[in-house]
Amino acid sequence: MSQFDIFNDDERPQVTAEIIPTGAGRTVVVRPVGEIDMLSETELLQGLSNALEWEHATGIIVDLSGVTFFSSSGIGALASAHASARERGMSLRAVVPVGSSTLRALTLTGVTDVITTPSSLAEAVAAASSQLAHGAGTNDPVTAEDDDLAETS
Repeated sequence: MSQFDIFNDDERPQVTAEIIPTGAGRTVVVRPVGEIDMLSETELLQGLSNALEWEHATGIIVDLSGVTFFSSSGIGALASAHASARERGMSLRAVVPVGSSTLRALTLTGVTDVITTPSSLAEAVAAASSQLAHGAGTNDPVTAEDDDLAETS
């Protein structure tokens, strides 16, 4: 497993990415920490973009467990990354702790109906490994909500 900082200074939220071998492929874990709002969404977008462009990635896990505030800007970034991942045949999961304000925001906006949201990183990595072991593509079904979600981002 390797890790690198995408952004990390006192003016911006910390966003790191880890590359985790998962079965036959590799999953990139993007881990933002702190507040994600309209002033800081650029860092999240850059982290997600870097993960999507990594040629060896088979999936992305966005670990939101260190996020203390997740605004509509963050939701839009996550929805956009989900759509881009699907276009590339990749899965995208968002780790969101049970009872968190982030989970509440994602649930109220319908994102949890479209994006798989395991409550722990271990659960997300296990699901990614299992998916690859069974030769599956993305684990998220194509639904009408996908189009609705993409239109709101």
